[in-house]
Amino acid sequence: MVFWVRPPEPARIVILQATYDRTLAVPPNPYGKADARELAALTQPGSWFGKRSRLNGGPVTPLTRAGLPDLSGVREKCVVVFLAAHGGRDRDGPFLFPEDSDGSPAERVRFTTLLDQLAKLPAKKQKLLVIDARARVR
Repeated sequence: MVFWVRPPEPARIVILQATYDRTLAVPPNPYGKADARELAALTQPGSWFGKRSRLNGGPVTPLTRAGLPDLSGVREKCVVVFLAAHGGRDRDGPFLFPEDSDGSPAERVRFTTLLDQLAKLPAKKQKLLVIDARARVR
């Protein structure tokens, strides 16, 4: 009942995926691609959330070596970042492979990088990082 009287403010969702469709160095990621597409559909009015979407967001974008896009212009109180990519762990910690990866260690997107980028947002902004990662098995 409370949400009918005062509905929650929409959140900003940033959806990043790595499909690996143009490389043979990393296996394809069809499940991550489907997850990102389904999540992006929730930002459209008339989706599961009803006539007014509770998620504001743009199209699905590729995960690059830079990590997250610039989030400094986000006006919403809550930011949800969804990453769909293959990943792993080495002696330097957990990582994700970006879209254009050749599998080399220099091209890995480190979790510490992602967390540092989120930490640059104001402390009062709510942040949620969702990682849909599949381990790369050799």
